[in-house]
Amino acid sequence: YNYDTKYYLGINNSNYNTLAIENYLTYNWKNDIHNLTVMAGNSISRGFGNWSNASGNGFPGDNIRDISLTNDPSARSGLGAYNLESRGLSFFGRFQYSLKDRYILTGTMRRDGSSNFGADNRWGNFPSLAAAWRISEENFMKTVPAISNLKLRLGWGQTGNSGGPTDLSVTALTSNKIQYFYYGQNGQSGMNTTRQLATGYAPTLTDPRLKWETNEQSNIGIDLGVLNNNLSLTLDYFVRKSKDLLLYQSIRPSSGYTQVYTNYGEIENKGIEFSLNYKKQINQDWNFSAMLTGSTLKNKVVKMGADLFSENTGTTNDGSNVGAIGAPSGTHWNGHSICREGYAVGSFWGYEVEGIYQTQAEIDAANAAAIAAGHSGGYNNGSKTVPGDFKYKDLNGDGYLSDKDMTILGNGFPKLNYGLTLNAAYKNWDISVYAYGVAGVKIYSYSAMTLSNMFPSDNGTTPNVLQEVAETAWTPTNHSTSMSRLSFLDLNYNMRGSDKWVKKGDFLKISNVQIGYNLDKKLMKSIGLESARLYVSVQNLACFSSYNKYGDPEAGQGSVLYTGLDTGRYPSARTYSFGLNIQF
Repeated sequence: YNYDTKYYLGINNSNYNTLAIENYLTYNWKNDIHNLTVMAGNSISRGFGNWSNASGNGFPGDNIRDISLTNDPSARSGLGAYNLESRGLSFFGRFQYSLKDRYILTGTMRRDGSSNFGADNRWGNFPSLAAAWRISEENFMKTVPAISNLKLRLGWGQTGNSGGPTDLSVTALTSNKIQYFYYGQNGQSGMNTTRQLATGYAPTLTDPRLKWETNEQSNIGIDLGVLNNNLSLTLDYFVRKSKDLLLYQSIRPSSGYTQVYTNYGEIENKGIEFSLNYKKQINQDWNFSAMLTGSTLKNKVVKMGADLFSENTGTTNDGSNVGAIGAPSGTHWNGHSICREGYAVGSFWGYEVEGIYQTQAEIDAANAAAIAAGHSGGYNNGSKTVPGDFKYKDLNGDGYLSDKDMTILGNGFPKLNYGLTLNAAYKNWDISVYAYGVAGVKIYSYSAMTLSNMFPSDNGTTPNVLQEVAETAWTPTNHSTSMSRLSFLDLNYNMRGSDKWVKKGDFLKISNVQIGYNLDKKLMKSIGLESARLYVSVQNLACFSSYNKYGDPEAGQGSVLYTGLDTGRYPSARTYSFGLNIQF
């Protein structure tokens, strides 16, 4: 059967080291009215490392552990390099002043330097300022005993990001991917000449003005406590802006390059964060507490320039992106993620479905109109559309379908993230429950497409389809208006990225439930123990979502460019555990 019987051996090595020293000095002075704290310091850091790998095959036996012992020396290979080194130097200071423990002012200043940038932009200055007013300490609040704590907070600040180690701020010569063939005899090919391979050198394309990326945040917040702080609320409104982003920007290939590492773009995030806490000692035996947290977020690209399209074709090691997008051009999911000014980062890009062709007459009419408009290929750009196929909207009004009719279909940022923690105790028993979820979220579901289409989109095999899809799909006797026909040959490209595969992704997960029992302390002390507690717990107890049939609704690919994209992932395991905690 021509099995490969060679023995293979590969050795890989990688290490990275970070050295850092931080020094600071703090001074505090206070009396009955004033309280002042001043701090100054500096830090130094260095990061360096290397990697190497070697491999070979054709060994005499499977117990060989030496690559040099291969029977085929030409099968040996080895690669390795030192990682780019990064160095940082920072100076920082902070002061905090409080007057009568009511009016609080805090200021900081950082001056950071990085080897990632050229001499002109190596340093960045990043200040911050915050103020707080403890209103509950004012005399006029003494007449409101129900309010235990009331504080108003204001803040503004900047931080810097130098990106990963890079040498792209200074032009240098490189031989990377620069090789050519030449002929030694008068530079001509012919008899008695041999083509030879040579390595060339070319300058790297760099931006000498490369500088720090700046992240700026402003916020206003309030802390409120009532009923002796049994009920407390923390509420913040924030605006975060990332400016001069360190990104690779695409450029015209006619320049001899395809991209340059530079500062461009601005992203804005704004929203609300809140935390509501309640605790109550009901009596000597009963106590109860609850905490509800949540946040809203609106993401927008403020400044970008040309649109940036991305395709998620890789996989990750954390299981969050198992299948990726299989051959985007073959499945017509090209550029499914877009960054465009005025829209969220990584917005969904695709076509809009406006129905299903029910008869051949509908298709003939659409093709005739397209031909009359000057497009000889018909409405759907030459594809062989038949009854039961999706009809896609002609958004630009030119009479036929093309990639110019693609549009933004939404984004994967939820309108609300929330979490709920409940704790209760009765005598020696206790129970805790943690749940979390999202509301108002969309998922661009490549997984839903593969479970709704018989086209072998990923690995050349026919995928399984959901039972409800098989029951509701269009057939000559079931003229469905919701699901296209099922076919191995999808010449209409019904599998293409479209709003058909944008699904509601709201969910509520009961993440953890634990019940515990504390053994009698007197009994424990009699055997030399301080305390002991038995417990049982279950993780990933339940998930409530209309998206469950397609997979885990907690979608995402580990990159903000693919927020809300679901390509299929390993299901989360439900875990039962029990244990005993002993304290001596």
